[in-house]
This record gives sequence, structure tokens and C-alpha cells, in this order.
Amino acid sequence: MPEFTDSLPEEDLSLASGQHLKLQFGQLIVNIERHGSEWNISHLYWHVVPGHSMRQYGRVTHLRYFFDDTVQRLRIGPRLADRPVVSRPHSPITLMHRGTVRVYVSSPLYVQISIGGQQLLELPSVRLSDTWFGKRTGEGELCYSDSTRARLHNNENLATGYKVVTPISIRNMSGEPLVIDRINVPLPMLSLFRCTQNHDAYASASLTIKLGAEAEETEVEIDPDPGLKQYRLIAAARKPQRKQLLHRAIDLILG
Repeated sequence: MPEFTDSLPEEDLSLASGQHLKLQFGQLIVNIERHGSEWNISHLYWHVVPGHSMRQYGRVTHLRYFFDDTVQRLRIGPRLADRPVVSRPHSPITLMHRGTVRVYVSSPLYVQISIGGQQLLELPSVRLSDTWFGKRTGEGELCYSDSTRARLHNNENLATGYKVVTPISIRNMSGEPLVIDRINVPLPMLSLFRCTQNHDAYASASLTIKLGAEAEETEVEIDPDPGLKQYRLIAAARKPQRKQLLHRAIDLILG
């Protein structure tokens, strides 16, 4: 029985009739079984209670799919979240005029399951709560809220496992101090990369934000390269970059 814990296979798999596979990735557990033309997929989520062992939360979901008897190919791959994810620095960052900071924000990956070349499911490795980001009386968007912290240094604990790192560079040219207490990462607009040396390390395209004194002087750019060594592209962005969004993105990224 193939089994993957805190890691996703790099290549397609093949399941013969009677075989099954187990995947444990983040808080997600997936079991896949094949019986001739029938494929059964069940998944659930778990969390660790302090002082206790691993505990399930929510119900187990059971799904059945039927294909031609000859279908054996199974693909399990990573994707970025289908919504932006709001993350908070470990403590608020005050960026003075002409100051520059580079932060590394980690977000949970999604798991995409395809059989016979047909996509069936996308499941988050961690179940995140919904949050609204933006002006309460104006523009904003529905996002996910994550307890992960934005960090000032990239390190192995941040970059490996079931999370992806987004490098974000911020330069304050507004003339006023900028307090950063949360960052909204537009993951659907970013491409996904995997490290060629450590196959369990993932990064997204990077962001560069220059805050000007006037709205028209503010610049937000998506760099297709994460700016990290030895990473290769494995998935394109879900949504194309929209210039009008990037022009007003300072409100949708830094609040």
C-alpha cells in the first residue's frame, strides 16, 4: 500500500484493482481505493489537542467514482489556495519612510486529486476560517484567515511540509510610518514552485509593494520568480493578473 506522510508524490501513480493509497498531509487524511472500474475516495481532518493524541474533527466524507476498467493513473499534486489568505506578522511591523522590509508568509497548500487525467477534488491541507479583508464600508473580498505568522527570515520550518512560502518586499515612500499588522496574500494570482533539492519545499511567485504618498504612486508587482534558489515552476496561477486590481491592491493587501 503506497503511503505518503507530510509529502506529495512527484510523479503519477498507478493503482491496480484491489490496491489502495493513504495520504496524510497537514490536517488532511485521504484514503483512495480501486476496485475494477470503481474508485473510492474518503477524506477527513484531524487536529492535535494539547495533552492528548490526534483527534478527528468533522465527518468523514466518502465519494465513489466509476471509470473504464483500464484507467489506472492517479495524480496527487499541490495547488495554491483558491482564495487570498490573510496572515499576521508575529508582532506588528512599523516601516518608516524610505524603509524596506522583506517578509516570508507561509500558507497551507491544497491537494489536487486527478484520476485518468480528470480532476476530481481539491482539498485544503488545513481547514481555514473565512474572513473579510478590506474597508468595511467599501471594497474588500472574502478571504481565508490563517494563524501562520509572517516572518522576516526564510527557514526550513517555514518552507517545508504542507505549506508554501510567499516572499513579499515592501518599501514605504509615503512620507508617513506604515504599520503592518496583517498581510493579505493574493494566492489565486500567483504561480507555484517546488524546490529541486528539497522536494517538500514550496514557494509562490513573489510580491513587491511600493507605497507612495498618493494612490497613483503606489505600485504592486507580481514577480513570476520567487527569488529563491533551485525552484521550478509546477503550477500556473489560477487567475490572470489584473492591472486594475494591482493599482488598488494596497488596500486589499495591507488593509
